[in-house]
Amino acid sequence: MKFSLKPTEPRKLDVDLLTIFCEEKRPIPLKGISHELSSLITTATQKEEFEGKEGQFLTLSTKGYIGAYKLLLAGAGTEDKLDYGKVQTLVARAIGRALENKLVKVAFSIPEVWLEKFSTQPVISAMVEAVSLASYRFTKYKSEEEKKKIRPLSEVILLVPPARLRGGEEGVRLGIIFAEATLFARDLVNEPAQVTTPSYLAS
Repeated sequence: MKFSLKPTEPRKLDVDLLTIFCEEKRPIPLKGISHELSSLITTATQKEEFEGKEGQFLTLSTKGYIGAYKLLLAGAGTEDKLDYGKVQTLVARAIGRALENKLVKVAFSIPEVWLEKFSTQPVISAMVEAVSLASYRFTKYKSEEEKKKIRPLSEVILLVPPARLRGGEEGVRLGIIFAEATLFARDLVNEPAQVTTPSYLAS
């Protein structure tokens, strides 16, 4: 899986899924879109009673009005309850939706309030770690037929303002390190006992 940072406008991205985190009862933070897509979003949020509450999701087809094939509106709740754990939970849930729909190239528009509250590096690190852990699958002993049914993520794009790219790059590096350590431990847990012998674990 490849992680990349881009200062691109969300509406210009050519991805399978664009995720927008929405604060509770606040306007959808997607600027510069056409009147047609804006009307589509308004109608969908009203019919589905989407208000941006934590845990709420709304997936809709963009119908070609922007580059992304699908748009995922993810409720982020209120800012006062925001912490690193919540950021990771929100991202992990969104990744779950992408995997359920077999979407392999996804992008996240990072809310400015997240970057202001925690600074760029830790936010990016938390997001990268959450993506990696949420998309983890232990397939070593699965048949080739079973493996073919799994469509892993190929690329995850994190959208950040140009001025925050440098801090974001370090966040990606650290997030990958943290995730790889956890995934290594998960692999050990999933191995059968005849593999993870005491001497193997000690080594």
